[in-house]
Amino acid sequence: MIFVDQPIGTGFSYSNDGRDRVFDEELVGKDMLDFMYEFYRAHPEVAENPFYVTGESYAGHYVPAVSSAIYRANELGTGPMTIPLAGLAIGNGMTNPTLQFPAYADYALENKLISQGLHDSIEWWMPLCQWGAEFCDTHQWRFACIIALEICQMTSFERILGANPDINVYDITKKCDGPLCYDMSAADDFLNRPEVRKELGVGNREWSECDMGVNGDFMGDWLRSYDGLLPAMLEDGIRVMIYAGDLDLICNWVGNQRWVDALQWERSGEWPAVTPVEWEVTGAKAGTVRELGPLSFVRVYQAGHMVPMDQPQHALAMLWRFTRNQSLTAPPAQLDPRLQLRLAAPHPQLQTQVPQLHKEQAAKQQQSAAKQSFVKKVVEAEGSVGRKRQDTYRRDKPQDAQQSEEVRQGVVAVDVVDGQEAGVQSVLGRHGGPQAGAAME
Repeated sequence: MIFVDQPIGTGFSYSNDGRDRVFDEELVGKDMLDFMYEFYRAHPEVAENPFYVTGESYAGHYVPAVSSAIYRANELGTGPMTIPLAGLAIGNGMTNPTLQFPAYADYALENKLISQGLHDSIEWWMPLCQWGAEFCDTHQWRFACIIALEICQMTSFERILGANPDINVYDITKKCDGPLCYDMSAADDFLNRPEVRKELGVGNREWSECDMGVNGDFMGDWLRSYDGLLPAMLEDGIRVMIYAGDLDLICNWVGNQRWVDALQWERSGEWPAVTPVEWEVTGAKAGTVRELGPLSFVRVYQAGHMVPMDQPQHALAMLWRFTRNQSLTAPPAQLDPRLQLRLAAPHPQLQTQVPQLHKEQAAKQQQSAAKQSFVKKVVEAEGSVGRKRQDTYRRDKPQDAQQSEEVRQGVVAVDVVDGQEAGVQSVLGRHGGPQAGAAME
């Protein structure tokens, strides 16, 4: 499992060049694609493992963008290798604000947070919010998008907060504890330990879970919708799981279900007939699921914005099944015996430790042994697997882009061979040279 601090400026991730600042998902996708290529060059031993992109909350924007960037590069064969993208998952995400903002009032009324009168008033103003969101999504003018976001917040979400001044927007059954309403101290403490920072190669930089500067940079991106990137991947068999804890207000399950219901893909006509079915973990009802081919929508009972924190056993079982192409309603006997034991434990704990030096050295030796065969596979794949479906997009591509791609095909094998010893520490910014002291050293 790889945890990446992105966009640039979050967590340990940074650049010394101001031109590397990120303002939209196109740049998010490009940066992450570059990172993944460097990661695979540094770790060729995992190059054939199925790859999944996952995230929560604002990753409802990030995950489709990153997955689409990988998928498109695979289709066009523009990268040094084909990344084995198998699926993506979004937890309590904000993916289509045009459809999710109207769900605030309905969710709040259903959970007795507001009166019928306030609900109806919010509904009356909602067309203005939706018009602004659609205008933002169509024209992508940063200033207009920021104004539209303010209108949507004032006409709906902030009015719900006004009626519930002490509400925890991430879990309506709890009080807000701290600035994030979740206790994130374990991550803060662990990542800021001197020995952990040394192991990660980040120098004296301190990790924090939020960066308000980056938040401000993305204000013009907030109202844009990214669900439109999913149909092409769904139709190509890439698995998509949208899950949501049902106690979260800010990215609630009602709004997430609405944009999933509105997806236009080759099997969308069948989707309305797919009814929710309850799924279980160790005999307890964990939630409901709707599944159709590669698409699934999961409601998780008694979980807020952070499903893995609130229901770790349910999240573990859900992700285990998803990454093994199993239905959530499949018989428990299909679970790995080790996983069954862990799920049966009263309080499963995630044991995190800094790798020992001898383990690191052994891993490096394994990587070195695998590197030559990996490079050979990449070079061979460039003439077959890495190119096999580029015609999917070719008819829509400008002629100069096609010519550029054809030129690149002739030199990409050399690029891979020459760069085979490059590690993740040499990831380039979009401008200038390697980022000295980069977080992934």
